[in-house]
Amino acid sequence: MKQTKKSLLASGVSLLLSAALLAGSTFAWFTDSVTNTGNTIQAGTLQIDFQYRDLTSNGEFKDVPSDSQQAGALFTEDQLWEPGYSFGYDFKVRNTGTLAEKWELVFQNIKCTNGTNGAQLADVLDVYVIPVDAGKEALTAQNYKGTLSQLENVALKNGNFDPQDGLYNFSVVLKMQESASNDYQGAQISFDLFLRAKQQNKETDGFGSSDYDANAAYPVHNNADLVEQLENGGSVVANGKFDWTDEINITGETSSILNLEDNTEITVFDKGILNLSDSAQVTVQGSGKLIQTFESEIGYLMTVAGNSKLIIKDGTFIGGLTCVQAEDNAQVEIYGGHFEALTDWNDTYWLLNLMDNSNASIKVYGGTFVNFDPSNSITENPKANFVADGYKVVSEEKDNGDIWYTVIPE
Repeated sequence: MKQTKKSLLASGVSLLLSAALLAGSTFAWFTDSVTNTGNTIQAGTLQIDFQYRDLTSNGEFKDVPSDSQQAGALFTEDQLWEPGYSFGYDFKVRNTGTLAEKWELVFQNIKCTNGTNGAQLADVLDVYVIPVDAGKEALTAQNYKGTLSQLENVALKNGNFDPQDGLYNFSVVLKMQESASNDYQGAQISFDLFLRAKQQNKETDGFGSSDYDANAAYPVHNNADLVEQLENGGSVVANGKFDWTDEINITGETSSILNLEDNTEITVFDKGILNLSDSAQVTVQGSGKLIQTFESEIGYLMTVAGNSKLIIKDGTFIGGLTCVQAEDNAQVEIYGGHFEALTDWNDTYWLLNLMDNSNASIKVYGGTFVNFDPSNSITENPKANFVADGYKVVSEEKDNGDIWYTVIPE
């Protein structure tokens, strides 16, 4: 019996010791992990290479620099145009980027100085697209595209490019009709020849769709096309210099994206204001410029009314007095860009302005404003803070005395 009690006592002590050890221990579990390192995403490039030589040279092709639109004038008055005269160029086009693309060659900005009785050279200049080295015998009906007056913004030649594809070689020839009368003596014409490219609706995204870039747009280079596309809606890529002398009205439920490429400058004269109304929406992006040319107390660059919405992501905006004015129930969101005015009113710069007694709103998430603090706008009474929650303003005085106010995250 004593032996049994001793055994029970020993067992009890062992259990207590075990419990104490367990209370102070950490349980271990089976574990495993896999780390995937070195992930990198590289955006593809859309780039097209353009070379040319005149048909009479048979020499080396010249490059058009990829960062320039211009190769110098190809067709000039030095070529002594007269009835029956023809001249042209061989062209080489290549995809030098990494994305599949569509391309086309077009005439734009055709302008005529009339001859006698209103005669215009564009009506008697025939355009042909022929194979390289084909010679004048290739100027046939099969290769005829039309007169220059019929071909503005019409593709002379186009195609699809994969990055690994070879060259497209072709020649463009202009010929003055033999039937051109004396009325055309002294008449002049100017035009631009543009090679432009956009994404090809080919690559598929992660969900197996090839439609995500179906609405990719060619860049526009003339005023009429830019205005028309903006007013019709969709994505518009502006490339070059434009002059706006009339109001640009975005109405209804139109949704437009204005892409200002880095060499783009839209100059606003007189009434050339960008007006949004109804339920329209416009997004402005890119590093180009939208500028007015006159100091004026009514120098508005963009107005937003009704239930419309303006989104500015980037760009340079110079107004006569005001860059953006909002009224009614309109909304303005600014995420970046550079804003300044050519003049002030009552010693106040009015870069952003809400019409009195309106329900409009302006929210600023980024951008730089010259001599205008968007967090303390004295254009409003009482003063208004247009800066969005979570953002603040930092200021810097420049050598010329201007103060730049920049909106950044807190």
